[in-house]
Amino acid sequence: MDNAKYHKGRPQGTPSSRQCKRTLQEACVAYAIPFEEKEFKSALWQKLSEYI
Repeated sequence: MDNAKYHKGRPQGTPSSRQCKRTLQEACVAYAIPFEEKEFKSALWQKLSEYI
């Protein structure tokens, strides 16, 4: 395989750090990752990035 962008990318619908906080919270629910409503977006992304 060559290093084309479409070979290295993640599947569509995978959460990213650029998404809004609510979207990251929904992804945490989908992956059964515990979180608190008051957590910062960066903390949510840190938890999610371990599973992605």
